[in-house]
Amino acid sequence: IYSGYKTRKAFERHMTVMSEELDVARRKQADLEQRITQERAKMDDIVRSVGAGLLVLDLQGRVVWANEIARKWFGPEIVGETCYLRLWNESSRCASCPAVATAERGISGTCERSALRHGKQKFFFISCSPICTADGRVHQVLELIQDITPMKEMEIQLLQAEKMVAVGQLAT
Repeated sequence: IYSGYKTRKAFERHMTVMSEELDVARRKQADLEQRITQERAKMDDIVRSVGAGLLVLDLQGRVVWANEIARKWFGPEIVGETCYLRLWNESSRCASCPAVATAERGISGTCERSALRHGKQKFFFISCSPICTADGRVHQVLELIQDITPMKEMEIQLLQAEKMVAVGQLAT
């Protein structure tokens, strides 16, 4: 039973050392798991606090992940659907889609889009960034969607006011 050990005491000493090393490894693993849990909670807090829609798209434009705001704006069943169909009611990829350039060339891009949501015209600012593998290949696309409707409505009101001023000046 003490094969390879000269004495029982040598075997017991070795077993004690192994037990202590196992305890240290278990404590390190528990500490690592706690740090991972804390980091995950921190990331969840950050994503929840963004105040914008966040999507992760595969290279074909299919939504593989959506944050709570994106699911609220575009529907809870958005995951698994193509962004162009679900978000913009298009049958194919949008001509000026920054996600396409990001997926194909790995460059970030932006655009503005509008869509009818719940019977109201909404305006969105979309920013796309590549999610790359360790070797630098684009693996997915991160899409940040901001509702800029209040800003656009103010722009429209300002343009209308400027037109009214111009009409008033013509009349005088």
